[in-house]
Amino acid sequence: MLTIHIPHDIITNVVRGGILVNTKLSDSEIMVMDILWRIGEARATLIADAARDEIGWEKNTTYTFLHRLIKKGAVKRRDPGFICSAVHGKDEILRDEAADMVERLYDGSIGMFVQAFLDKKPISQAEKNILLKLIDSGDVSL
Repeated sequence: MLTIHIPHDIITNVVRGGILVNTKLSDSEIMVMDILWRIGEARATLIADAARDEIGWEKNTTYTFLHRLIKKGAVKRRDPGFICSAVHGKDEILRDEAADMVERLYDGSIGMFVQAFLDKKPISQAEKNILLKLIDSGDVSL
């Protein structure tokens, strides 16, 4: 399983009424989204069971975060049965977040971002090859 650390209070692009808006999601909201992305459309009770098993939360805590995510437009609720689904996929959110982070923290410079990352953590030859392929073609299947 791939684990990705997402910083506190990320900005997530969501659609509300057909209009793209920015909504901050907390780490806890991202944990709920991660469960929803993994299991797909599900009843709130199933999401709460997963949160209890994985995070140790009580059902009411999970429901509180689900209601916040619904209000923010990140989760869609369907009744009867309190069935929840993510409005956007994880890949889409991560791409938007990465672009936003580069803009906010590195003045839009991908080069500065990559340099800062490489200063902290070396990458494998396979990862270098992927980066070179991205630079050359602008597209790569991971």
